[in-house]
Amino acid sequence: EWAIQLVLPWTKVLSEGTMDRLVRDGLLPTLSRVLNETPVGPEDMDPAPVRSVLEVAKGLTEDGRAALFESAFFPRWLDAAQACAKGATPVTAGRWYTRWRAALAPLLALKDTRIEACMGRALQHVGAAAGVKRDYAPRHGP
Repeated sequence: EWAIQLVLPWTKVLSEGTMDRLVRDGLLPTLSRVLNETPVGPEDMDPAPVRSVLEVAKGLTEDGRAALFESAFFPRWLDAAQACAKGATPVTAGRWYTRWRAALAPLLALKDTRIEACMGRALQHVGAAAGVKRDYAPRHGP
C-alpha cells in the first residue's frame, strides 16, 4: 500500500493521461497485487484496500479501471460469491454483497457492462442462497 499512498496526492495534480501512464507503467502491477491479495470472503472481507486502489485508479481511464478490476479482482470475488451462496445463510450472503456493493460504488458509477455483468453474476449467487432464481442482464449497451 506504500505505492498507493505515494501516488494518491498526485491524482489531483496530474492530467488523466499522465496519471494513466504513471499508474499503468509504474503502479499497475502493485495495484493488481493489492486486489489479488484483498480478502474477499464473508468471514474475512476487507474492502479498505479496494477503496485505496479505487482512489489511485481515478488516474486511469474508465476502461483502464474496469479492466484492472475485471482481471485482478472480480474472478476471486465471484468465486467468493459462489462459495458464499453455497455455505452462508441468506442474511450473511446479503450483507456480504451489500458491503461490497457500497465499497465498489465508484466503479459501478462507470456503468461499464463488464462490471455490471460481474455484479449481476454475484447477485445471482447471493440470490440463490435465498432461493431466488433470476437471470441478470446489464442495462447498458457496449
